[in-house]
Amino acid sequence: MRIFELDSIINFKMRGTTRLFVVPVGIICVFLLLLSVYELRWLQNEHLTYHHEDSSVKKETSPISGPSQQKSVTNPAQRTYAVFGRDVDSGFLKHVYNVFHSFGYKRQELNSNDDWDVLWSHDYPFRKLNTAMRNLKPHQKVNHFPGTGYITNKMDLATSNIKFVPRAFKMPQQKADLLAYASKHPKKMFVQKSNDHRGIKIKQIEQLDLKQNGTFIQEFIDDPLLVDGHKFDIGVYTIITSIDPLTVYFYNGDVLFRYCPEKYYPFDPAKVDKYVVGDDYLPTWEVPSLKKFYNDNAFSMKDSFDAYLKQSGRDPSKIWSQVEEAIREVCLSKEHAIHNILVNYPSKRNFFEMMRFDFAVDNDLNVYVMEANMSPNLSCAHFPPNRLLYEQVLFNLFNLVGLASLLSKESTSSMDVLTKNVMVYEKECFSSKCNGCISPECQLCRLCLTTNQIDVLKRAYIEHNNKKDCKRAFPPSMDYAKANDTRISDDLSPENQFLFRWFKAKCLMDRRHGIIEFPAILVDSEKQTIVDEFHSYLKPAKYPKLSDFCTELTGITQETVDKSEEFPKVLTKFLKWLKKHGLDSKAKYAIVTDGPCDMGRFLLGQCNMSEIQFPYFAKKWINIRRVFSSHYKSRKLCLASMLQSFGVEFDGRLHCGLDDARNIANLLIHMIKDGVSIDINENIKENQMMDRRSNNHRRDELNIDGCSREPGNKNQLMLTP
Repeated sequence: MRIFELDSIINFKMRGTTRLFVVPVGIICVFLLLLSVYELRWLQNEHLTYHHEDSSVKKETSPISGPSQQKSVTNPAQRTYAVFGRDVDSGFLKHVYNVFHSFGYKRQELNSNDDWDVLWSHDYPFRKLNTAMRNLKPHQKVNHFPGTGYITNKMDLATSNIKFVPRAFKMPQQKADLLAYASKHPKKMFVQKSNDHRGIKIKQIEQLDLKQNGTFIQEFIDDPLLVDGHKFDIGVYTIITSIDPLTVYFYNGDVLFRYCPEKYYPFDPAKVDKYVVGDDYLPTWEVPSLKKFYNDNAFSMKDSFDAYLKQSGRDPSKIWSQVEEAIREVCLSKEHAIHNILVNYPSKRNFFEMMRFDFAVDNDLNVYVMEANMSPNLSCAHFPPNRLLYEQVLFNLFNLVGLASLLSKESTSSMDVLTKNVMVYEKECFSSKCNGCISPECQLCRLCLTTNQIDVLKRAYIEHNNKKDCKRAFPPSMDYAKANDTRISDDLSPENQFLFRWFKAKCLMDRRHGIIEFPAILVDSEKQTIVDEFHSYLKPAKYPKLSDFCTELTGITQETVDKSEEFPKVLTKFLKWLKKHGLDSKAKYAIVTDGPCDMGRFLLGQCNMSEIQFPYFAKKWINIRRVFSSHYKSRKLCLASMLQSFGVEFDGRLHCGLDDARNIANLLIHMIKDGVSIDINENIKENQMMDRRSNNHRRDELNIDGCSREPGNKNQLMLTP
């Protein structure tokens, strides 16, 4: 067995038992943590896992190799991408190629074969590549949805009569409507536009060409918010991952600010550089009032703008809440039209779309959607400092839509998420109320879900865990309090109501739970024997009352936790226990867990809640479930099933932390005896590469259940059971 030096690791499992193995030289330490439960989701899911095989596991089509078979893991074939568009090698896609290569992709010619994994199309591919687009394989991804022109076509968007979009009129069809509107608003100014967005200039109504086909005339926002006298627009990178149900994210790490090169006042409509953002715009780092934030303090463009606005006594959150709402409104209003195009394709799951929404802001901080750009510029040739923004956008996009997964195509679904991870409404689903599937809540219960619905939820779950610095616009992000007050509109499609209700249920299940059981087991990895055990119950500080279901399932009573010590004291005792066995910060050892969540989610959450430093031993670890799956090519990954593959039954009480830890140690010992090579395969820092903004803070980060966390919780880890 390989031994590794680790900086720090600890393992927790929220609302259920949590296991952790520490593997020093010649020694394995298994420890497990049990968390308190207000809603019963996690414990219920663990219960179902031990007693019932996960439905996704039952769908195996090939036999599972036993522990003495299949000793090596073959590397998955190198993933490939192809490119479609004009002049794609002229340099404007340089950063796209760089990010592809950083994730291990190799470029292939589009016409060499049709077995690429990703098609990156700068142009709309559904006409020239129509046959290929209608015959995509399940694993293939294309960076456009058919039909998104309903959003990115400037005329279609401007004349849609959508909130946040300035009033516009299609010429010549709506000439009479324009004249009537101009008559009622004689002070309004207008610009005439076309889909190429060129030649924009303010004109008097009598100077406009009201007969020019293919153009539209739009109201001009004549009282813009200014920074140092300059008008600006805001580009927000927006990602559609699903249609029917609709799922929309936007990159929340930064935005693109572009300032007009000339000051707005004194206003002169003949000088378009005063009010039109062109290719030679004024960048953030050259705006005097923003230099101290962006240049001197390494703030992002967004943070620099926010700091400036706050210094002026204004609240930037008013702008960003409208931006989010506007993205949501536009995408919802166009989803039906896009879906009508998408139904002509065999699958709607091969596509994703990144576009850039451009916004204007008036002096009252009202936000207006000006356009949405398909295949937005990602070249920093004109403005080299934009490289970091573009690569961060692409990095977050690749993670969100699953292009960054290091797992093979065959293992992704079973490794990323199981059915138990998406279950909600445990109380309702086990009540007589849900004997049928009539109520909306019951429709999310396992017995009421179709295979397709479970797949939709799994995809949403994976996307959420992979979102990095992206934030969900629809279904809207919410915290526990907002979820309680959120009403799901009847105007939404049934599919959108379904997904919205699931995210809401996940949020309602999220409360900050404290660890209530902390066991650890020390194992000699050479002799395969248990050396010592550490065990302690804990008193949750923030939410001290246990639920009846928690007590019934775990056997831990309210009296037991009430007389126990809180987390900081127990952690101190555990550190002393490690030191007693020579396991200080300089020792060589490794942590082993049954899953990736224990340290990256549960310990981290408890440390944040307790406001103490993340312990030294919890940064790298071995996910034994992942090792088992890779070595034995097995998808039966619950603890009981893994033990049964060695002819061993689970010993002890289910959901007793100490018993669970002992059983995990038993599994690990059997795997060592079977000659399994066990390497460190989880690392918090590796999961966070390129995931921090320059000023190292993030807003409104969501936790694993879909609810908003406080800004301090930075080290969220992708959940891959």
